Amino acid sequence: MVRTPPQGGARLALRFLSGRCQGSEYVLQDTAAVLVGRANECDIVLLEGMVSRHHARFRVTEAGLAVEDLGSTNGTLVNGERVGERVLAEGDRVLIGTSILKVVWSRGVPSAPSERRLVGELEDEASTTAGGRITGRIDDVSVPDLFERFVAPESACQLILIHAGEVGELVFRGGFIEAAHLPNLPGAPPRKAIHRVLAFPDGAYMIDAYRAPPTPLAVRVAEVLLEGTHLLDELSVLRAKLPGPAARLALARPLGPKLSRLEPADLEVVQLAHNSGSLRGVLDQSPETDVDASRRVLNLIDAGYLRISSLP
Repeated sequence: MVRTPPQGGARLALRFLSGRCQGSEYVLQDTAAVLVGRANECDIVLLEGMVSRHHARFRVTEAGLAVEDLGSTNGTLVNGERVGERVLAEGDRVLIGTSILKVVWSRGVPSAPSERRLVGELEDEASTTAGGRITGRIDDVSVPDLFERFVAPESACQLILIHAGEVGELVFRGGFIEAAHLPNLPGAPPRKAIHRVLAFPDGAYMIDAYRAPPTPLAVRVAEVLLEGTHLLDELSVLRAKLPGPAARLALARPLGPKLSRLEPADLEVVQLAHNSGSLRGVLDQSPETDVDASRRVLNLIDAGYLRISSLP
């Protein structure tokens, strides 16, 4: 990182992009190390269950501003990657617990040591269940990164995600997903809902107090994350081959191959394409995940059952 500020008098700072301190900045001194954690002696105190007592340390070195994870339980992530130690660049985003800190230049004046403490979002687990709420942008931290925050056995919360008018609601507790729901698609199975929100590229999120669902699921967050890596890779490949979600789908004309050759699940996709007329309609109405439904649509186009229509 180039340590020469863009304009004279500016200093490196950490700007909070989420949490109760959202919008505030912690301006760094040139030589002082900044300790982040739950303990009272930390310079930046983040009182939430996913932050360790001594979680991470920021320090200015000859190479630039560096962050070091201090063996925390849930890790320190830089731009979505878990790190042990990393020299930061301007614009980098550091995720500690549920707080996102962005490296910026600031004209603010560093506070005196006795005034430097910045208290974080939640006082303890009790205040979390009493209505503590954290908001932020998916643009700053990916959905898989958010899920990783809830692998810990002590985690318990509700996560709401919003992207392009779609909403996903999930409940986490003890390293498990207990509920997954798409209000826009009330009939969508939980696995489909989980896969859909994992692929949200941007939008907003809110972490709210835990609310026990009527009939809890038992889906391990760790397994979802492992599956999600492959899911996102395959979905990216499929999207490159398929038209956009708003593209019109229609039965091929003439319909050469016989429908009797199709499996029931393929026939259902053909019917959904005929009734809805769009790729989005198929993905929304199919009980399968978006990856499985997209794969079927692509295979049906290649086999001559479906076509991309230019008609409205």
